[in-house]
Amino acid sequence: MPSVVAQDLSDAKLAVSKVEVAEGASYTVRIINWWGLSALSFKHVKFVSRIHLEDFLDMRKVRETVAAVRTLYVANGYPKASIRLLKMVSQYVQDRLSKNF
Repeated sequence: MPSVVAQDLSDAKLAVSKVEVAEGASYTVRIINWWGLSALSFKHVKFVSRIHLEDFLDMRKVRETVAAVRTLYVANGYPKASIRLLKMVSQYVQDRLSKNF
């Protein structure tokens, strides 16, 4: 497990502190499926998407993409459109920070 040793010189009483980080698994986006697109083209959805193939999975980007697609639907006359994540299947990928320090 990687650890970081940080020196804090602002407080003479605390010279060195040790922080241990448990990174856990990292996931990569391999497949993106959109279902039920009829009022918008896939080209428009792909343009606003923050999720890209081979990116590391970032749930913030997933939420931003869902919000952006919802905004597209509203802008195209569908104020009650429902956009939701149906299923997410992730394949474990070697943690990109697993190198020895």
